[in-house]
Amino acid sequence: MYINHTHQQVTEGNLVFDVDYEDPKFQVGSKFNSADDFRLCVRQHSIIKNFNLRWANSNKKCVVVKCANKVCKWFMRASRIIDGQAFELKTLNPNHSCCGVNKSGNNSASVSG
Repeated sequence: MYINHTHQQVTEGNLVFDVDYEDPKFQVGSKFNSADDFRLCVRQHSIIKNFNLRWANSNKKCVVVKCANKVCKWFMRASRIIDGQAFELKTLNPNHSCCGVNKSGNNSASVSG
């Protein structure tokens, strides 16, 4: 999967934030246009960083994603914010305790869940 657009400005009231779809960076407080935008960025991130992921305990108001390696501590949780559509990253453990996948250099990742 390759995302062919790089940045999109997303506005929320008076706030403007920039989403990098090609090489997404995550920090608590990062905002995304929708749950689908958040998922798209997470998938792209997993490809770049070379790990598999799984969606856990997600619903219309909250999206939780974890490393597919069940002993790995990496995870993110984003939830819907006041406007009813945009999502904000609320919780992040950015460090993998696993070694990733595809050490042959093939930059693809799978998604389970």
